[in-house]
Amino acid sequence: MTGRKDKVQDTAFQVLNATDARERAMWLEVWASWPRRDVFAHPEYVRLYESEHERAFVAVYKTDRGTVLYPFLRRYLGSLDWVPEELASWSDTTSPYGYGGAYYWGDDAAKVEVSDGFWRAYNEWAEREHCISEFIRFHLFEQDLTDYPGERILRSKNIVRTLTLSGDNLWMDFKHKVRKNVKKSQRYGLECIIDEDGRYLTDFLNIYKSTMGRRNATDFYYFNREYFEAVSSHLPANSAYFHVLDGGKVVSSELVLYSSETVYSFIGGTVEEAFDKRPNDLLKYKVMTWAKERGISNYVLGGGYTPEDGIYRYKLSFAPNGEYYFYTGQRITNVGRYKELFNMRRDSLNGTWQPRHGYFPQYRS
Repeated sequence: MTGRKDKVQDTAFQVLNATDARERAMWLEVWASWPRRDVFAHPEYVRLYESEHERAFVAVYKTDRGTVLYPFLRRYLGSLDWVPEELASWSDTTSPYGYGGAYYWGDDAAKVEVSDGFWRAYNEWAEREHCISEFIRFHLFEQDLTDYPGERILRSKNIVRTLTLSGDNLWMDFKHKVRKNVKKSQRYGLECIIDEDGRYLTDFLNIYKSTMGRRNATDFYYFNREYFEAVSSHLPANSAYFHVLDGGKVVSSELVLYSSETVYSFIGGTVEEAFDKRPNDLLKYKVMTWAKERGISNYVLGGGYTPEDGIYRYKLSFAPNGEYYFYTGQRITNVGRYKELFNMRRDSLNGTWQPRHGYFPQYRS
């Protein structure tokens, strides 16, 4: 009989830069060893948000009892025109758009010890590499994340549709109006198709842009054509488009991202003139049935633009018991330099500047 190890042993910490092909391959290898293999931690997903002054990195902590994978964007201060040249190589970190955090898998009994070891190692790296602060958009499934040593802030609620129910029970778990709307769209003869190579990309972009305009979305939510082409070419096994056709015309469209256990409603929209035919209800129902066939357990629909708004209530109608809290995390890892940058930012605007309430890091507001 062999005794169970009570202490974590054989630890190894490294930070990998996705710009380096060898290190990117190492990142992908660790990601592929993770049972959940969440798309938001895939190196090619994080690379979608790279720019001249932002680079995709991942911190990996491997032990004999558990593994931590923490993807992030490292943002160099050289992009800020008020920062002096001697600080241009300093940086802060943020999660890319979507969900993130330091993911853990392995022995549940070792989670706290492994988490503590990871953050100690990460803090030492951040100090050596002149990282000043970090901002994280936490994944909804907190059981998959390490404990976080910084501040956690409740931002909103998101909706998750559990797909483990049988087909009939899933159907009856929707609000009555969803079942009514799906049947209505079918009576109109609407058809939902799956597009895995982006052949309807132009139609999707037209609908997406008009939807963003209708909702007065900020520039942050606008992505160009090259972004979506990169999603299809670099994440072919983790992305697909769903389109609803009315007489051959695309009237509702959505890009979904998916992992081994979860599918995400990512970006999409509906032609305003088609609202009455309820094409988006049909689309979301099609995503669910498709995902169930692939053995996927959860469908993350996201949240609204503001708490309890119409978009949020619409998503809730697909999963009346599926509310999850969405948190962000933030931490200052170099207090002295953070204060210095805050003062530089203020002085660059003649002392009149004040950061937007709740924005982090403040000097980027």
